Amino acid sequence: MMKLQTAALTHPGKIREENQDSIFCRIQENHALLMVADGMGGHAGGSLASSMTVDLVQQQLDSGRTVRQALKYANSQLLKKAEQDPAYDGMGTTVTLVKICDAHAEIAQVGDSRAYLLRANTLRQLTKDHSYVQYLVDMGKLSEEEARTSSYRNMITRSLGMQGLKIDITRHTLEAGDMLLLCSDGLYEYFSTQELEQLLLRDNSLQQKAEQLTEIALARGGADNISVILASFFEEGGEYHG
Repeated sequence: MMKLQTAALTHPGKIREENQDSIFCRIQENHALLMVADGMGGHAGGSLASSMTVDLVQQQLDSGRTVRQALKYANSQLLKKAEQDPAYDGMGTTVTLVKICDAHAEIAQVGDSRAYLLRANTLRQLTKDHSYVQYLVDMGKLSEEEARTSSYRNMITRSLGMQGLKIDITRHTLEAGDMLLLCSDGLYEYFSTQELEQLLLRDNSLQQKAEQLTEIALARGGADNISVILASFFEEGGEYHG
């Protein structure tokens, strides 16, 4: 049986007064639930959307709902809240969710937060951004490097809080030595995949990795809220060594 260890950190960044990101990280023996949600929608709206989402999804999953059902329920409640109170009109949130049971991970994606997998010293992105720049990359109109600095990089095409919600769900088998990284765009926009890979491969603790990633993002501008969750997997009887 595999064991897992996690570290989580969220920071408002250097520019924004409010942190509209919400994170959730829970381990129960060989089960885990990890979420990063990046809210949007004006003063208070974004933080409410992201916090409502992580709370409602957790509650729905605990009551036996599937990941898709839980996210759809959270979406319906965001829409209801916005309809009842004009102050929250247009609020929404991304969500990247990982539900782990034994060696199996179910990953749900809405928006442009991300999940990565580090395996055998190689980092790859497991989720696909629901964003305008990703559309341009898919169309061959932008390179990955150009997308990182495009003025359109904050335009997303899907979020909770939208009508007609579409959710991407993928399933993966985890192996001993794997590491997952979940993060908001306030983190990854300051790194290439290769840089993230090199930092995650350093011989330090998960918490130190999370802190170092955040510190570098702040040093490079910190223009947005920053959230990161790391999870490492190892065989029972072993331990994580960095």
